[in-house]
Amino acid sequence: MMAEPRANEQIRHVMMNVKAAKGMAGTPRDYDLFFMDDGILFACTCGALKSVLKASVGAQFGAVGALAARGSMEKDKRTGRAEFEGLTAKQILEKSDKSFYIPYMDVQTVTLKKGLTGIGKMSFILQECKYNCEFLKDQMDVARTAVSEKLSTKIEA
Repeated sequence: MMAEPRANEQIRHVMMNVKAAKGMAGTPRDYDLFFMDDGILFACTCGALKSVLKASVGAQFGAVGALAARGSMEKDKRTGRAEFEGLTAKQILEKSDKSFYIPYMDVQTVTLKKGLTGIGKMSFILQECKYNCEFLKDQMDVARTAVSEKLSTKIEA
């Protein structure tokens, strides 16, 4: 059974536009991460297949097509976020089968690194799998604060 947040859990920190994939072979999807009292809610904001199709179709039509595809993917993310507005964490999980929740107690190790190309990287290692996340470096402070607040003993240098 998938873990669920408590009904009265509060959101402590939010990271938007995070690409996350399960393991090394997982398909990256767009998520907003909600660091809550007892765990992290990964709220899927855009389907992976839809994004890949739009990007590949856009690329076939050159720069204009790529810009149009990018704009369309951003619209999908906004629509995904709008669908979550006013919902509880449990309702978000019920709305999308791609959204999931990880209790902090299930996390064995967390890594947090700055990439060289303007990308931050974060990994959550659980007993049965690993989730790899990428985000814009301007969110690094939020990531550090959120991770150190609840997972400080599990941070790996």
